[in-house]
Amino acid sequence: MGVLGLAWLCTVGLVSARLLTTDREILSPLTTGFRLFVFPMWVIGYVPTWVDVGRDGIAWRWLFVRRFAPMSKVVPTPLTQGKQPGLVLTLHGGEDVKFIFRKEFADAPRHIKDAWSASRESADPVDPVHALSRETSESIEAWMGRLRAVSASAGTYRGVPKDRLWELAADNSSSLESRCGALLVLASTDDARERVRVLSSGVVSPAARALFERVADGAPIDEIASLLAKAA
Repeated sequence: MGVLGLAWLCTVGLVSARLLTTDREILSPLTTGFRLFVFPMWVIGYVPTWVDVGRDGIAWRWLFVRRFAPMSKVVPTPLTQGKQPGLVLTLHGGEDVKFIFRKEFADAPRHIKDAWSASRESADPVDPVHALSRETSESIEAWMGRLRAVSASAGTYRGVPKDRLWELAADNSSSLESRCGALLVLASTDDARERVRVLSSGVVSPAARALFERVADGAPIDEIASLLAKAA
């Protein structure tokens, strides 16, 4: 607990104690308890949240709670609540954190959005083939299971945008293993699986087409691994 926190608690305690008595009488226990509960809650409602924005991410602090979100794992969306500017941060796990700013900080949402956009533009693009590659001594079944266990429905996979994964899956010049890996990550929703089926219609090789179609069908890993071995 910092110095400011101790000062705040002391202030609330002293003011609450002063509210327990009047010039004429001691307040009843019920009234005392009510004031002890309501007054601190009223004070807490006016405690501001401090927000810091850097190239590496966004940090915020409210009372004794401190949190940080890297730019790569957050999506800011400006909003307006009444006449006050605001911002919603969607975190990597799906949690939404909402900030409402005073009028004198009306440019804060735009500043945070611009900083987030700049961080994405300055980041070096991740090679999708490298991101999807098998690790040393990893079996084909373990690799496929690992890819299928994750999803690109949030927009990215290990720093690779979903659009780049679709480009890789459709790229005939890429290895079939890399294309299959991209499809295993992408085919996590009904719409995505339908898109895989459409993609398979442009594949001439019967073995490769069968591979694509079975990925779209959600076939077992061992079957997909067998089809990949035959098509490679």
